[in-house]
Formats: sequence, structure tokens, C-alpha cells
Amino acid sequence: MKRETMKRLDCLPRRILAATRLLAAACLLRALVAGSRGAEKHEGLVWKSPPPEDCPFPASKELTGMSLTPRHAEYTGADTWYPSWAADGHMYTPFTDGVVNGLRSDSADNRTYKKATTGQAKVIGNDPMKLEIVDQTIYTSGAAPYQSRYPCGSLVHNGVWYYGTYCLHGGQVTKHEGTTYNWPWLGPFVGFRYSTGLGKTWTQTPCTPAKPLFDEHSPNGEPIRIGAPHFVDFGKNMEHSPDGKAYLVAHGASDGKDRRFGYNSWITGDEICLIRVTPTIENINDPSKYEFFDGTGWTSDFDKIRPIAKWRDKMGCVTMTYNAPLKKYLMCVTDGMTTGRRFNTYILEADRITGPFKMVKYLKHFGEQGYFVNFPSKFISDDGLTLWLSYSGNFATSWDGHRIRKNPPSSRYAWCLHEVKLHTPDNPMPGASLREIPDWRAKRDKIKPWPAAEFKLLTPGVETYEVKKGARVFTDRDYVLNDIAPHLAGLTGLRFSHGTARKGGAIKIDFEASEPVKVLVGYFQEERDIWLQVPALEHVAHANDRGGIDPVLEDVADIGGAKLKLPKVNVHAFKYDKGRQTLEMIGRGSYVILGMVPAGADLR
Repeated sequence: MKRETMKRLDCLPRRILAATRLLAAACLLRALVAGSRGAEKHEGLVWKSPPPEDCPFPASKELTGMSLTPRHAEYTGADTWYPSWAADGHMYTPFTDGVVNGLRSDSADNRTYKKATTGQAKVIGNDPMKLEIVDQTIYTSGAAPYQSRYPCGSLVHNGVWYYGTYCLHGGQVTKHEGTTYNWPWLGPFVGFRYSTGLGKTWTQTPCTPAKPLFDEHSPNGEPIRIGAPHFVDFGKNMEHSPDGKAYLVAHGASDGKDRRFGYNSWITGDEICLIRVTPTIENINDPSKYEFFDGTGWTSDFDKIRPIAKWRDKMGCVTMTYNAPLKKYLMCVTDGMTTGRRFNTYILEADRITGPFKMVKYLKHFGEQGYFVNFPSKFISDDGLTLWLSYSGNFATSWDGHRIRKNPPSSRYAWCLHEVKLHTPDNPMPGASLREIPDWRAKRDKIKPWPAAEFKLLTPGVETYEVKKGARVFTDRDYVLNDIAPHLAGLTGLRFSHGTARKGGAIKIDFEASEPVKVLVGYFQEERDIWLQVPALEHVAHANDRGGIDPVLEDVADIGGAKLKLPKVNVHAFKYDKGRQTLEMIGRGSYVILGMVPAGADLR
């Protein structure tokens, strides 16, 4: 929310454009799938980040935490995935702002405000790591008097697909008092179009952005209570609904006086409200058929609506899933902060749909820019303790000069699914931390060096050196390796002019390899112009072709001179075929080359 936003960010210190042409290429990359079905005992990875001190939710005593397993899968190159499990056993989901199987959807129409598109698709499969996404189509709607129209609540019930949309405005990219915002103003929830053919044909909602279902308006960023509602996931064909009604949760705000800019946006807000309706074609776009939770019970008076949870400035986009085996409601909330940098995600639980809610796990900077988080009920295990976290991530690689990493490393602009485990007092959290970098220094004697590849250097002015303690890494500086990860010891590195590289001079290195190789490039972990940065998404097609987007080893060396210690270094591996090759890095700034290994080498 979106990748399209990046098209107009030339004003930022570092380019973070996700160009449309290259996004299409990136979407063709096959989904990354890691891990395998684990043993009975789970050694999970824990996100160690306590909630902020002002958190109003007490810690859950029944669900004491959540950990991530190594299993994950990523699909397509679009976001906004809210799958609904239908009676036929398949899932049906919206998507937008990207490409699915060659079909593009763009929910922002910054020219006419009449041609915003939203996508829909069918998801086949029972294994989250082996899903098929088929029958993708798009639908065009108007957004005026707002600037965009995005998907939200989606439900397939008794063969009818109800598909909700909401509006955003305030500028796809807006600069305010030195901060860049992404769609800072939440517009109204418009209404539901519906399909009796599971997406083959659609009937548009009679509601419009100018005359929305709940008669809320925000022409100048006024508070919205029900802006982007999402259906509570009650399982297959809503089988676990307590009363046959469809329930929806929505983030928003009720107080707009003296607020920070962007306080109520697609990803920021203060409170969560709950509404319900009996899902029929006749009811779904009739406001008189809805009931609103008023704090103690249900009312048909919209003005009496009261939140089921609130946390000022920290309750953005929300979803809820009923975990039938545990008889628990799980709420996923994203705090989008300034709408474009790093986001926080947290999981709440309650015995009743109206709360009170308790904290299961707070995930600071999950993604690091994860959003549209939900638990598809189809993938809840029989004991309720194993689920799959569904989200999209990282529509930007940097924002206002701050680099945004992939954390977990599988996060990307796609439909991301990551297996998680819920923990109880009888099944406590494991001790390892996903956010803690493994320290090779504590076990260096047990690590074997990676194998070296044979190559011939062909470029004058570039020198080879043995990667070991005391070796110089540049031809024109006295910076040396004061310590080096044992994985790299003994490899043949390449050194060149630091002065030329830091000023943006082209460093082209020709070499001849006797076999396919991986070139190990070290990126300094500091966001300054003098250091080369990891390839941004606008170059993802090129970089991923060589496999260099994610690090293969972190914090690999201590490099410095007599009076200066350089930043930490992460190693990325770029693939090259055998024969004569040219290494030319993308971007401006200095880096180090710490060797070459055979392309088939195991770099774990």
C-alpha cells in the first residue's frame, strides 16, 4: 500500500521507487519456499520485543507467546490478501497494487478517480506451501471525490461472494513537516459488490464514495469509525459463527481534535469497532440491517457505537479469526506509525468476540514493514496451536532515508505466509531469538571454511588478497581485517580503490572463472552515501537473477584502521556463470569483495 506509492518518491534522499515495469518483472520470480515439516518437538524462533510501556492490554496467561517456525511461502507480486474459506473447500481472496499471473490491479487512480481497479482470485490447495492461485480477474470502480479505492472485507457465504471496498486520500505520497506519508487520510467504507458466480460476474454496490453505506465522510481528514472493515473469519462457510451473523472489525478514530498528521489512515488509528449483519444480498448494502456494538450490547444506532479495544495512535489495520480448537478470538493489529516506514504488529486474544483482549505477542518492526496481517482459518491445526500468519511486506526498501530490511528474511512485496506456533504454560516459548544475529565468534573452532573457487583476475588496478586477519581490503586505504568469520578464511578477495567507489566511480571487475561461482560482496551496515546499499526493489529483477538481495552471512568482519573502525559488514552472494564475466555493482558507494566460492557451495 503500496508498491504503486513508490512511483513518485524522487523527492526522497535515496530513491525508493518501485517502478511499474520492473515490478512486473519481479512478480515473475518464483515464490520462495523454505523449510520442511518439522519434528514433533518445535525449536521455534522468538521475536523478542516487549510491548511499549503504555500498552493497555495485559499479557495473556493462557496464550503466553508466539514463535515463528522455519516454514514459509510467498506468492505473486501484489498485496491485500484476505482469504475467505468457502463451502467448496477453496479460498477466495482480494488482491491489488501488483500483478497476479500476468494480470495487474491498481487501486489508485490519480488522474480521473474513476478507474480504480481491485483484483480477486481463487486459491486452491490445503498445504500453505503448495497453493495455486487461479481465476484472477479485476473490477473497475470510481473513487471520486476521493483518490483511491481499495479492497477490505471479503466473505464467501452460501455461494455468494461479498467484496467490500474503501477509499483513501490526502495524497499517495505527501510531505508534511519533513515526514513523508502514504495515503494519510482514511476515507469511508463504500459498500459491498457481490457475485453469485464466485467471481465470474459481479453486481456493483448501490453505494458510492459520495454516498457510502454508513454515511461517514472525511473530505479533509476527519475521523472515520468504520473505514476498512474486515469480516471475522469463522471458518469454512462461516461454520463457527455464534448466531449465523457475519461480524466485521474495523479500525478508526472518533477524536480528530489537535491530532498528529496521518493519525487515521489505512494503517493507523486509535480504536477497533465491531459490527454485524445477517449476510444476504438484500441485507449487505442496507445500513438498517446492521447492528453496532455499543460497549455493553448491540444497537441499530450508528452514533452509539463504542470500541471493543483502543490504544491511541497504535491501532491500525485489524483482522480477527476464531480459533475453534482453542475457543479463542485472535485479533491481528498493525500500528503503521507514520504510514510509510517501519510498522509494528501485535496479536491479541479473547474468549468473547467483544473482549476483553489480552496480549499474546508484540512484534516490533515485523517485516520490517509487514501489514494486512491475518490468520486464515483453513490453516489452523487440530489443536489450534499451529497457524499460518498471512501478510504482505515491504512496499518500500527505504523511507525518509531509513533503510527497511526484510525481517523475517522471507518478507517481501507479495502474499506472504509464515507458519507460527502459539505457546501455553504447558508449552512455553523456545529460547532462540529471530532478531538476534548468531554469533560465530563464540563457536569459531567448530566452523569449517567455505570452499574457494578458482578464477583469474583480468582488470588492471584491482588486486587479489588472502582473506585473513591483517589483510588490507582496499588498495588506497590502510583498513584491514581485524577479525573475520571463519567461513571466509582463506578465500581470495579482491581490493580496489575505496576513494573511487565512495564517490560513485564505476568499479568494473573482469574475471574468468573455471566453473559457475558466487561472488561474496560485503555491504557496510550504515546508511551513508559513502557505502553501497543493498539493491533496492527497482533493481530487484537484476539482483534476484544473481541471488544477491538477502544476506548469506551477517556481521562477518571487524574492519578498520589505526583510528577508525568501519561499520559492520553483511555478506551477499551473487551468482556468475563460468567463463569471462564482469562484476559491476548497482549503485554508488564503497563495499568489499571477500572471495568467490563454487556456485553449488552450501552457504548455511
